[in-house]
Amino acid sequence: MQFVDLSERLDEWNQFVDQAPDASFTQSSQQFKLLAARGKRPLLYGLVDDQNQILIGGIMRHEHVKMGGKLNLEYGPVVKDWADHQLITAYFKALRAYAKQEHYLFISVSPNVVYQRFTDNGEPLDAANNEFISQMENLGYQHEPFVNGMTDTAAVRWQYVKDLADQDMASIRKSYHKMVRQAIKKQKMGVRVRELQRDELPILKQIIDDTSARLHIHSKDLDYYEKTYDLFQDRVKFVIAELDIKVYLQNLESKLAKAESDISKLNEKKAAGGNQGRINRQLSDLEKQVQNHQKKIKQITAIQANLHQDVLVLAGAQFMIMPQEVDYLFSGSYEEYGEFYGPHQIQDYMLELTHDKGIKRYNFLGIDGKFDGSDGVMNFKTKFNGYVEHKVGTFDLPIQPVKYKIYQLAKRLLGHGA
Repeated sequence: MQFVDLSERLDEWNQFVDQAPDASFTQSSQQFKLLAARGKRPLLYGLVDDQNQILIGGIMRHEHVKMGGKLNLEYGPVVKDWADHQLITAYFKALRAYAKQEHYLFISVSPNVVYQRFTDNGEPLDAANNEFISQMENLGYQHEPFVNGMTDTAAVRWQYVKDLADQDMASIRKSYHKMVRQAIKKQKMGVRVRELQRDELPILKQIIDDTSARLHIHSKDLDYYEKTYDLFQDRVKFVIAELDIKVYLQNLESKLAKAESDISKLNEKKAAGGNQGRINRQLSDLEKQVQNHQKKIKQITAIQANLHQDVLVLAGAQFMIMPQEVDYLFSGSYEEYGEFYGPHQIQDYMLELTHDKGIKRYNFLGIDGKFDGSDGVMNFKTKFNGYVEHKVGTFDLPIQPVKYKIYQLAKRLLGHGA
């Protein structure tokens, strides 16, 4: 076996990645090109056999830290069988030799490997994968302590996943929480989901920027979305939910007319000596409906006049598509239009697309990993009835041990990453 640069063999690399059961889009050739186009200095190295066939490898990034360079491998390496310990060991030994040759301070590896799975309530679904941690520690890697919380700057620590294998779409929808099933009915009220074209990407950026500002989280620039659109092509979807105001108004006006008609009929029954108590209760309920419909008509008419158009954007999201899974990557919504359940409509649309493509796994990605009900993001994702995956986390291998100890001490003293 040889440890070689694979950056000039991207087509071959992508075929290898597509066939690996646990590969992430972050290890695809498209991601390599995106990182390069964004000035992130990607590297792609792996082991090949005597016939020059790829056996294992990974896309890495050179990152500058205090006192040296960090060789960062996230969601990798890519390998067809993690049980092939001899191959795994050979790869990490070769990676260490490469890092030493290039004078890196340390290697950081966040494998795309699950440590343990849990129910929505935090009950274990399987045993903890301590064997993998031991395997990495035997190779000299130090396991960073497990932490809760989401991150938008590193590999996901906790994620929420739904298995779609051997299910039809009716069964998948039936598995949703009752609230989601009711929300989907909003489509009949004028809510629709569609995919954006390249020149429409600023629409999604605006949604995500608005949400990021509200939640104080990181947001991408337009260049990122455009380059991702160009490079990933049919392996990325930029999706929005929007309200057709005309259709919505027609539905409201139809409901209002029916309620008013029902009131008129009940008043006739009341005048003819019908059951006064029952009729009065029905009238009270219908009058509340009339007031509610009138209020909504007034609100949406004002919004329509302010927009000077008949379409109201509700929410948007970016999804990455791989043979192994679909990933729910970035998203946002306008909080003031929450009654239309735009994010729920988008998830249902993409779950159906995932099913129709024959992809067996739908990854909602990041959650906090807390099961006490405090994680609003998790509360949203659990409405689609999946399970929690806790990843094995991050492992560091010092290449220059003395300098690395000083670096770690500086990190602790400063209280943040260096």
